[in-house]
Amino acid sequence: MKFTIRMAIVAFLLLVSYEASHAQLNPNVASVSNVDFTFNGLQIIITYNLNSGSSNNEDYFVWCDIFSGNDKRIEAKSFSGDVWGNVKAGDKKKIVWDFKADGVRPTDEVYIRISAAAKENFNMGGALLTSTVFPGWGAVRATKQKNALLWGVLGYTSLAGSGALAFYSNSVYENYKTSPIASNFDKAVTLRNAALGAAGTAAAIWIINYFVTGSKVIAQNRIQPNYQEYLHDNRLMASTSPVKIVDTKLAPEKLYAQKTETSHIDLDSDVNKNIPTIKDNPKPYRFALIFGNEDYASKQTGLQTEVNVAFARTDAYYFKEYCEKVLGVPKENIIFELDATAALMKRSVARMNKIMSAYGTSQAELIFYFAGHGFPDKNQNAYLIPTDVTGSAVEEGIKLADLYRDLTQDNPKMVTVFLDACFSGGGRNAGLLAARAVKIKPRSTPIENNIIVFSASSSDQKANPFNEANHGLFTYYLLKKLQETEGKVTLSDLADYLKRRVQGQSLRGNMDEQIPEVSVSSSLINVWEDIKLR
Repeated sequence: MKFTIRMAIVAFLLLVSYEASHAQLNPNVASVSNVDFTFNGLQIIITYNLNSGSSNNEDYFVWCDIFSGNDKRIEAKSFSGDVWGNVKAGDKKKIVWDFKADGVRPTDEVYIRISAAAKENFNMGGALLTSTVFPGWGAVRATKQKNALLWGVLGYTSLAGSGALAFYSNSVYENYKTSPIASNFDKAVTLRNAALGAAGTAAAIWIINYFVTGSKVIAQNRIQPNYQEYLHDNRLMASTSPVKIVDTKLAPEKLYAQKTETSHIDLDSDVNKNIPTIKDNPKPYRFALIFGNEDYASKQTGLQTEVNVAFARTDAYYFKEYCEKVLGVPKENIIFELDATAALMKRSVARMNKIMSAYGTSQAELIFYFAGHGFPDKNQNAYLIPTDVTGSAVEEGIKLADLYRDLTQDNPKMVTVFLDACFSGGGRNAGLLAARAVKIKPRSTPIENNIIVFSASSSDQKANPFNEANHGLFTYYLLKKLQETEGKVTLSDLADYLKRRVQGQSLRGNMDEQIPEVSVSSSLINVWEDIKLR
């Protein structure tokens, strides 16, 4: 009992010391500054500085509010980057805003307010320390629910009962020693056992209390702070951007004439830099046919339901760069088209077949890549959609079954297909959907001859963009694997990597499941896993 009392006193003194030091280490001196935003052709990029006078390791919760020029708040939620929870202090923090998804036009006059508050993460050590002094106290401080104090009442009641029983047992035993009556001895033993039981109960309460307190603190730290509560308590720090019109003409996205060698889109991404350049001799029998269909709107005047495919041009351009620099495809063996119409796509397929025939088709290895919209017809057959084809006339597009037949008609050595698109739709009048997305499960497309197909998603899933990386999610990780391995990767390793990384990032960033698939023709089924891209 004396040891228990001493332990409680020491714990209480430690708690007081901890609380005083903790209060001194967390002054509310942080600030938000230099809020601004620019337009990159597809999204609005918001930048700000989050300054902390204490420690840059402290976590902050950040809110982003959008207002029209007349101070009307716009309901905007399509943010990614340094926003919401667990944001560290520092300069050049960045938020990517998919403004079109929130109904904002590139020419609207807006301003932006960034608000932040130090995230009140309850310290686990402090909570357990307070619960050592009084069981349940740490849980109460984290949750404000006072019923957890019942643990302390029960714990100290058990301790008090244990002490009282022990004292009574000792008194009875002393009487027994004076007058050795057997019944007094039995009574003393019974009281001692009861005292030990009460002490054990108290110990169990303290131990269970630790687990309960820990779980309560973890759960509380995961709860999103209440903006209005922080505002009411004057705990928010905030700063606004200038009011301005976002001018699309000033966008850094530069699309040059697609027939020139400089054709590219200047969007920043780690896979667009430091592309490995393999010094091996180019492979004269390797070919690439690449399409990046992004701009559907300008090819279909008046069809307001048709939307562009974010990053498709960038995807295609940098896939071409990897084909040439990493996979050994000679520049003259690459057909590269951006925003291709139906006629151009069909002519390009026919032209590629003629080129391969001239080199000797039996030795030819073809890489086919497409980024853009996919769609099903009324019979659920999958189509690639050229930029001049609508969702209501999908049969004018490129039927996948016909494409696979045409690409393998002269029995090339191998055809590897990469499709950053999906093939379902929200109904005949729904148009093409924004996230390369669809909702009808398309029919499986049979493949024959020496062909293997890597698809960005399974079944009726979406093929999402990866806004932070300025690429399609599937294409980003495809290029990332080529960058990391310099192309020395087997098709099976590539398939496993794409499935794992795309699925994980899609669940984290998009709250949406996207699982890439691989389809292999029967002639390659026993050998494809060991085939290397380079």
